[in-house]
Amino acid sequence: MKALPGVLFVLLLAGCCAAQRQEEPEWQRKAENSHGGECVKACLQAAHVTLEDANKLFSSGDTTGALARITDTVAYVKRSVDCSVQSHKDLKQAEILLRGLIRRAHDIEHSLDYDDRPPVVKAIAEMEQQRDRLLHALFGAAAGGPAEKKP
Repeated sequence: MKALPGVLFVLLLAGCCAAQRQEEPEWQRKAENSHGGECVKACLQAAHVTLEDANKLFSSGDTTGALARITDTVAYVKRSVDCSVQSHKDLKQAEILLRGLIRRAHDIEHSLDYDDRPPVVKAIAEMEQQRDRLLHALFGAAAGGPAEKKP
C-alpha cells in the first residue's frame, strides 16, 4: 500500500515523457512536409526548438550532439527562407523571427568554452546570410549586399 503512490508517480512521469517524445516528431514532420507560408512558420519553430535542444546538450557536455542540432537548426533556417522567398509570404515575420534566433545563437555562443565556439560562429554566419536574403527579398537593392538571383 505504501508503494502505490510511488508507483503511480513513476507511471505518471513515464506517461509525460512519452507524450513529450511524441510531440517532437510532430513539429519535425510538419516542418519537413509543409509548403508556402506554413512552411516558413513550421521551419522557424523547428529551428528554435533544435537551437534550444543544442543549448541543453552543450550544458550537459554533449558537444557532438549539440553540434548536430546546430546543423539541423541551420538546415531549418535555410528551408524557411527558401519557402518564404519562393512564396513571397511571411517575409517580414520570418526576418523578425530569424533575427531573434540569431540573437539567441549569439547568447549560446558566448556561454560556450572558447574551443567549442567556431562551429557555432559558422552557423551564425550562415543564418545571417539567410537573413540577408530575406532583407533583399523585402527591400531589393536598398537592402545592400548581393542581389538574390531568380531561378
